[in-house]
Amino acid sequence: MKPKYLNIKNNTAYIRYINLIDVAKEYKTPLYVFDQYELEDNMKLFVDNFKSSNFNCHTVYASKAFLVPALCNIVNEESLYMDAVSLGDLYVAKTSNFKMEKIVFHGNNKSNEELEYALKNGVGLIVVDNLDELERLKKLSKKLDIKVNTLFR
Repeated sequence: MKPKYLNIKNNTAYIRYINLIDVAKEYKTPLYVFDQYELEDNMKLFVDNFKSSNFNCHTVYASKAFLVPALCNIVNEESLYMDAVSLGDLYVAKTSNFKMEKIVFHGNNKSNEELEYALKNGVGLIVVDNLDELERLKKLSKKLDIKVNTLFR
């Protein structure tokens, strides 16, 4: 899908008024370039249109799509929740001052280390994949004396 503000002029790509050749020269390639304003607009669109007066609903950003501290800040500012599927995702969110209670931690084959980190750092919801994981989470939460919100997949 073509970004909304991507334009081609004289065989040169621009996002809004920014020449992407100049950006590539300055920062080298390969390089990911995002339009922050378009990201924010799309996030607002989802938040505004996925509401319910009957259900407790949240718009959740899929961190596996792309996750860096600056994006955590944007997701947080736009009032989205964020999923995490690894210790690395949790660490990036935590060190970016993302509200950990707005994290949905899922993914198959979670280690005890990941579950413990999630519990100790106040992750809002842990998605449990199987009975073995449920038992491990139960033991860890009891050992740490931490109540946990879960969802079963």
